[in-house]
Amino acid sequence: MNRKELSLIIIAIGFWLIATAFTYNFQDDVFYNDIWSAGILIGLGFLSFLKPSSLYFIPFFLLGMWLHISPLIFWYPTSGTYLNDTLIGSIVTILAFLFLEKKSTSQSVVPEGWSYNPSSWTHRVPVIFLAMTCWFLARYLDTYQLGYIFTVWDPFFGDGTAKVLTSKVSRAFPLPDAGLGAFAYFLEVILAWQGGVDRWKSKPWVVLSFGVLAIPVGITSIILILLQPLVVRYWCFICLFIACLMLLIVLLSVKEVTATLQCMKKEHEKKHSIWNFIIFGKEEP
Repeated sequence: MNRKELSLIIIAIGFWLIATAFTYNFQDDVFYNDIWSAGILIGLGFLSFLKPSSLYFIPFFLLGMWLHISPLIFWYPTSGTYLNDTLIGSIVTILAFLFLEKKSTSQSVVPEGWSYNPSSWTHRVPVIFLAMTCWFLARYLDTYQLGYIFTVWDPFFGDGTAKVLTSKVSRAFPLPDAGLGAFAYFLEVILAWQGGVDRWKSKPWVVLSFGVLAIPVGITSIILILLQPLVVRYWCFICLFIACLMLLIVLLSVKEVTATLQCMKKEHEKKHSIWNFIIFGKEEP
């Protein structure tokens, strides 16, 4: 799919967002948010159609992220409006990354000194699956915090999950913490999918961004979840399950990040620009 085709799809999505803004019984702030977002999408869509460029990745990515998180900021009144905007935001984010796609000409996909390629799809597909599972589970918890459902399932700890989600700790966050978690897991899915089998050196910024989300942020989330009985005095089964999945993601992600850091070190030893490598990568050793 070329960039002009992507632009036409984004324009169509913008008009869809306008249509749904008038279809749903939105509160004023939600209505105007969707109208303004749609207008920007359509305007940028026409500009990118007339003059295609990979630089349009940035505004489209930011708009996708905004549509994905705005239901948490404005506390959307219905699950339909929440689903509509987060779905559109997800699609726009995916399309934004497609503006960056280019065919790799690299002949070397295995890092020097390694016996396998940590960026291969056999290593990344499990990570994508685990992150998607975390995303869907966190969205389920988020629907409870936003008031779209009135009970939340927990097979072992009774109303423990509900008490955790409505605890003083959760309410201390300016936005629903389950929704923030879902937002982070969605980013992990997108970043794990983005790039080819040589992305450890061709798209270092993607690998490092994913590493920051998956490793330090993931470990912090795991620790916070395990502290639930001490701080909140209740257990949340789904939260614990997400923590286990996050631990697997951390373990599966370390190797690829290590390969990128090793490549970065070699670039530094060659007196090459580290920032140039992080942003643009390289094709060959």
